[in-house]
Amino acid sequence: MGRPARTDVKNEFAYWLATPKRLRVSLGLPQTEKGFAETKGVHPRTVRRWKEDDDFLELVAQQKQIIVGEAKDSTVKRGEQPVTVSDDPALEPGLTPDEQKYLQVKDTLVRMAMDGNQGAMDLYLKHYGKSFVEAERQDFRDYEDFSDDRLADEVLGWVGVERVSRWLASQAVA
Repeated sequence: MGRPARTDVKNEFAYWLATPKRLRVSLGLPQTEKGFAETKGVHPRTVRRWKEDDDFLELVAQQKQIIVGEAKDSTVKRGEQPVTVSDDPALEPGLTPDEQKYLQVKDTLVRMAMDGNQGAMDLYLKHYGKSFVEAERQDFRDYEDFSDDRLADEVLGWVGVERVSRWLASQAVA
């Protein structure tokens, strides 16, 4: 796998700039522009030049709105996919305003990650990946003592004999 495209690094830099310094510390992100540039393989002068571009500064402002939850009932475009942040309390009845904002920011983070934003992917996996991996490990532990026959019975119970038979036939397995 080669170097990331410069536009990807530029988008990640916008996300990094928009991230509050105290959050960068807790996320283990580089603390300086030079550190960011070094980790991404670009010259520090390049990231300084990006900060002189009005379009780039607009992207930073949009990212900042998303990160700190300042965008209220607005749509922020990232590429061609709209990213919406709303304060509609009907979204999750019974939650406090802070809980609402948390869910909205998390939802936005997931959508950005699914849209290919590397910074959002890294942030999501850093916060939620560990618990997911632990749950996956537990799932494997649940079956580690099963005999082959018992494991086969479990799989057949989930997907059905007919479906397994069709798949085996499609693979030309007798």
